[in-house]
Amino acid sequence: MATLTIRLPEADYDALKIAAGDEALEAWARRTLLAAAAAPVVRARYGYRATGPGKATILRHGDGPNDIGGGAADLSQEQMSAYQRAKALIQRNAPGDQAAAVALLQSMFEIVVETAV
Repeated sequence: MATLTIRLPEADYDALKIAAGDEALEAWARRTLLAAAAAPVVRARYGYRATGPGKATILRHGDGPNDIGGGAADLSQEQMSAYQRAKALIQRNAPGDQAAAVALLQSMFEIVVETAV
């Protein structure tokens, strides 16, 4: 079995012992680290461009309420509805929302690519 050694100040060590409570510190640290590693990664900055027919862009610049940008042109009603739903998913940004937004865009547009933000 592999060994992990972490050096930290005495005050931080004491805080970890308090957080572990009655559980052994090593078992608590192992459980906490594995839970953190298993959690899904949710990015804060990303964007998508969708084309054909029409075009749309959704850009997520951060976690603030006004950090969503983009635009759309020449879309049908169905495409506009999908664009708005995808934009809402990207704004919420919960685990799985990014993949759901891409699937939604791919169902309405011929080409969907991730773009730099």
